[in-house]
Amino acid sequence: VVLIPEPMNPKAVAVLKSHQLEPSKEYSEQLTREDITPQSLVLTMTEGQSVHILNNFPDCFGEGLAQISTVRNFIGQEGDISNPAGSLADYGMFYEHIDLLVKIMIEKMFPKEKKAVVEDELIQQVSEALKETKVIIPPVENEE
Repeated sequence: VVLIPEPMNPKAVAVLKSHQLEPSKEYSEQLTREDITPQSLVLTMTEGQSVHILNNFPDCFGEGLAQISTVRNFIGQEGDISNPAGSLADYGMFYEHIDLLVKIMIEKMFPKEKKAVVEDELIQQVSEALKETKVIIPPVENEE
């Protein structure tokens, strides 16, 4: 769910399909009050998106209500995630970055009770590496 409805970028669709993921819709939908319940966790790519959502739906968030965070803040990191732009390969790299962040989020949200020490160390190493990583893809004026 996004703030402004628009068609999905064909490069993003191609990358998803290359990973055997089929978008349910090839367009975005505007975020509405009905999308946000007291049990919601709203994750955004940028602090600006979080602020925009908080400004538009101030009564939906707070103690005992829905929570909002950027993806990076949620996993204990700082910084925004820039929108992808550029070549199909750039979109592929962006997918890999988001895929890794999602795996770390899932680990945070649903930790296993009995993990192997090796798994713990690997997750810590990946998390530490991400703290130093910034995906910066320069915008392209006309992607068509």
